[in-house]
Amino acid sequence: IGKATARRAHFGFGMKIVFFNRSPVDDEETRAMSAVQMQTLEGVLAASDFVSLHCPGGAENRHLIDARSLRLMKDSAFLINTARGDVVDQDALIGALQRREIAGAGLDVFAEEPAVPEALKQLENVVLLP
Repeated sequence: IGKATARRAHFGFGMKIVFFNRSPVDDEETRAMSAVQMQTLEGVLAASDFVSLHCPGGAENRHLIDARSLRLMKDSAFLINTARGDVVDQDALIGALQRREIAGAGLDVFAEEPAVPEALKQLENVVLLP
């Protein structure tokens, strides 16, 4: 899913692709996009205008994006989570969006699905999909 999203972002919108993966990725498809694998997630967060998450949920990735991670992002950046709800600390995200620490978010997964927190529904800088 991550590579498919990267293809569309690069070839469809001309975006420069940087990514983080716990293991090295060096394949023809990645090279065709001139994608750059960053050594750390923090590096990706600091460099990116759009951060799109594509990883499994569970203990290993629970709150991978937390308050500290959100502070590393540009204030003009957008976070997109179509992975799993527990990958993002939802309360930290709500706070960052309310304080405009990041520009916005696009979410189709939530911490306690199917419930969507009222605080998220009230924000103008977030797009929520069922």
